[in-house]
Amino acid sequence: MPARRWPRAVRALYLWGPAVLLGGGVAVMSLAPAPSSTAAAEHEQPAGESAAQDSAARAQRSASPLRRAVAGLVAGAVVGGTAYGVARFSLWADDAAERGLQRLGVPRPRAAMAIMSGLGIAATAAAEGRAEVRTEADQLSSAVS
Repeated sequence: MPARRWPRAVRALYLWGPAVLLGGGVAVMSLAPAPSSTAAAEHEQPAGESAAQDSAARAQRSASPLRRAVAGLVAGAVVGGTAYGVARFSLWADDAAERGLQRLGVPRPRAAMAIMSGLGIAATAAAEGRAEVRTEADQLSSAVS
């Protein structure tokens, strides 16, 4: 069923549900209390971590609560807005594809879209399978050498 025929509540849930959940989740996670300096000292610093990363982590732990709250809310708004935009774009693209196929005279555009999607997924799976076989062959040939 085309999305334009969905009930208004279903469309709203499709658009706003992920946006609110993702944006709210990011905001809540970023508002969690910063780890204390003793807790950070208990964990060993990974060997590959640079001094710049260490100083950035230290600066975040020492940020004021207001600054952390604002940063968390901004990050949540950006993530939520992006999720909403992607959902809105997907509805537009679906409608545009169906109307384009109708203009081309395709008798059952939704069925054609489903078949094209299936073919695309099959091609992707086949390409990934070939890449895995190539990687395994390369590993075997390097192990033999």
